[in-house]
Amino acid sequence: SNEKGRGYTSTCCVIKPHAIKARQVGSILSAISSAGYGINSMALFNLDIFCAKEFLEVYKGGKNFHLMAEEMSGPAIAMEICRSSDGSNRAVDPNVEDMDVVSAFRKDVAGPWDVRVAKELYPDSLRARFGIDNVKNAVHCTDLP
Repeated sequence: SNEKGRGYTSTCCVIKPHAIKARQVGSILSAISSAGYGINSMALFNLDIFCAKEFLEVYKGGKNFHLMAEEMSGPAIAMEICRSSDGSNRAVDPNVEDMDVVSAFRKDVAGPWDVRVAKELYPDSLRARFGIDNVKNAVHCTDLP
């Protein structure tokens, strides 16, 4: 959804199978909430390799596409993330107020997709804390409104 003059107020984030198997879901949800974001909806689903390839099609031709699809196969949790923990579009963090939640969540909560960079520059980000490498980097976040 788009608030007049404010940008997008929700985004999509998927907890990857490796993080679910490592029992990190509770810690990831807690980190999202602690960062001042809420979850409007959440669903657990299971991707087979064909669905994973379709889901990641925008990365087709990329260096790690097949490995990414293999690692995305299995249980995953999709979430609609909103600006504040009470489910409203009111920002808990005043710095988020005038920024699209898509960009703000990717930058401030998920962190860079490169886990080494995340650990160095954004040590509190989800990818720094729960990522293993650039394929098993804990979460997939949309960069599209």
